[in-house]
Amino acid sequence: MAESPFVDDVRYQLVAEGWLTALARVNASTVVVRALREDGRGPSKLLAMVVDDPDTAATTDHVSYLVSGAEETDADATLLTALGTVTDRAHRAADARGVAVVSPSTLRDDDVQTTVLEILRADRAGADETASGEPPASEPTDQDSGTGDPADENSGAVESGDQSNASQQ
Repeated sequence: MAESPFVDDVRYQLVAEGWLTALARVNASTVVVRALREDGRGPSKLLAMVVDDPDTAATTDHVSYLVSGAEETDADATLLTALGTVTDRAHRAADARGVAVVSPSTLRDDDVQTTVLEILRADRAGADETASGEPPASEPTDQDSGTGDPADENSGAVESGDQSNASQQ
């Protein structure tokens, strides 16, 4: 798998917090990180999407792909982060589908004391407030999107997963 300092930073943050991680590259600009933890302090299965190309915007296609993957893997939390922009439609879709959108600086900056677990808890609290108020808006779609699969940008093949158990070393 091609090296990416941003993906490495995200993975390091997760491992430092006690998550076991595995990576799968979806295309040249997108990696999915599966993370597991068993300490009972929050979600135990996280699926995160990392858009590691600053020239690629995260769109509703990314959100749809992430949510679909979370359903297939029975993940109880989802997170999206991108070096480039996250479109307004993708933000609204993520909010409607319970996906935490996280700034790269939150995951990369050693001075930021927020953990992924705190982000997921805050995102769930916000989702609970939304659920008690108005019904969520239907998911918008990007006009120029293809099939809803960010893998369509390239070959669509997922490279082999790289597993790490660094937290137990």
